[in-house]
Amino acid sequence: MSPKGRNRVFLKTLNREGDMKKVLIVEDEKSVQHRWRTALEKEGVTVVSAFHFKEAEHAFLAHLDLDAIILDGRIPPTKRALERDDDSAFTSSLVREWRKTFNGPILAASSSDHINESLIKAGCSHSCKKSAWGDGQVSGMVPRIILDLLAKK
Repeated sequence: MSPKGRNRVFLKTLNREGDMKKVLIVEDEKSVQHRWRTALEKEGVTVVSAFHFKEAEHAFLAHLDLDAIILDGRIPPTKRALERDDDSAFTSSLVREWRKTFNGPILAASSSDHINESLIKAGCSHSCKKSAWGDGQVSGMVPRIILDLLAKK
């Protein structure tokens, strides 16, 4: 990529104050978290990571300058907890709490249409259905959606 093209991408990843755009990724699957982080960082986006509910709460409060959030549909409540079917209730409560102070895009990313719909009802602005882990589509689709949303801000 030419330096001129690289600058164009860089300028698209600045927020209103001229700072780098910052995205919180809440995803308990480390390989997916890594793929999303890598794709966004290549575009000049600063990424904050959380792997479970408690980390997500802490990261949100510690980074008041977030521009967008990517949220797995079912995040476990703590690091040691195993993912359960009812974990989407934790995720929905997190979205409702965040919406009290955060107006930016929140992208729900789940393989379940039902969970994505419930997160939209809770306050997510967008959703993306995760495909099977092995097909590689998960790594590309979610960061592209977030980059498009950030470019519109």
